[in-house]
Amino acid sequence: TLLELGRGDEANAVARQALDGIRKYSPARSTTWHQTGRLLERLSLLDEALEAYESALELIDPTIDPRLYGIVLHDKADVLRAQGKLDEALTCYRLAAEHYGTASDSYWVADALGAVAELELAADHRDEALATAERALEVVRGSSRPDGSGVDTLISLAITFDTLGNVGRVRELEEEILERRRRELGERHPETLAAMASLAAVCYEALDY
Repeated sequence: TLLELGRGDEANAVARQALDGIRKYSPARSTTWHQTGRLLERLSLLDEALEAYESALELIDPTIDPRLYGIVLHDKADVLRAQGKLDEALTCYRLAAEHYGTASDSYWVADALGAVAELELAADHRDEALATAERALEVVRGSSRPDGSGVDTLISLAITFDTLGNVGRVRELEEEILERRRRELGERHPETLAAMASLAAVCYEALDY
């Protein structure tokens, strides 16, 4: 793509042309708006991405497809967070978690709750952040998806618990991340080695070596 070739200005111009085309020839499908929003977000055209996500949400019936509605809300929250609109982002992440729950998609519930915990912590609501992080951890551990799909959420939660000063929980999570990496990728994979190093750092900081 133009972006991958380092031609960012051209990529931005093409993305804006695509957005203008969708506006002109609407009504577009929700998936068209959603995918366009993701392209615009990748290009850091955040205002335009937000417009695309909001247009997608208007076309999705959350009672029929709560998972897709949650995904678009989640993407909208990411844009709002990047824009520094943290209260609005927090609301969207919470709503996304609710819709994922309606769709019984525990992996995405945990991911959204992890983002909620991060923003609660950023607002210095430490008790709320701790409760949300514990809930996210419980959900991701109960997910029926393969091991690898929940590792990113576990890593984010480890950072949250570390900020909260819960060293015991951080070590527990680092051990779990390492075990999942070993099962999924093998002992010598770079991601597994990185997990080993991270666990070693946690143990060293706790003077447990």
